[in-house]
Amino acid sequence: MNFSVCVAFTLRCEGGFSMTPEDRGNWTSGEIGVGILKGTNFGLSAASYPHLELRGLNAAAAAAIYRRDYWQKINGDALPAGADLMVFDHAVNAGVGGSVRLFQAALEVPVDGEIGPHTLTAVSRADANELILRLSQGQTAFYEADTDMIFKHGQLRRVALRTEAALAMRARGDVIA
Repeated sequence: MNFSVCVAFTLRCEGGFSMTPEDRGNWTSGEIGVGILKGTNFGLSAASYPHLELRGLNAAAAAAIYRRDYWQKINGDALPAGADLMVFDHAVNAGVGGSVRLFQAALEVPVDGEIGPHTLTAVSRADANELILRLSQGQTAFYEADTDMIFKHGQLRRVALRTEAALAMRARGDVIA
């Protein structure tokens, strides 16, 4: 339901094409200097999409991939406004499984990396604003713990922006209460 709002945020944060050799995601193997340096576009990396022509990727094609590979896997349409952004944008950045596990930890449900009936029941009982703040804390801790991340400060800034945007979605009453 909030996919267009969430993907617009992600596309703004991710920007366009980048081919930084020091970023492991820009290499088809996911390791610096191994494989082919193909880059990243709209946050879709050579490491995750080694056969995709990233340089020519447009925003609409990126959004379609985001819907299929991220939004649907996090069950985004079933999540409350704001929490959907927190889980989706973090999934794009850190992987679906990792984002969902942080989400489940914030909900204090068994962590299995899948948003199924138990997770959705906990979501329906949670205070969405508190959940957003717990997700923000967990995501911040995730990036602070990553000693191999060359864009750590940018990612920490993004968590702050994501949290601000998520809380604004709640305040506006975007789509799903």
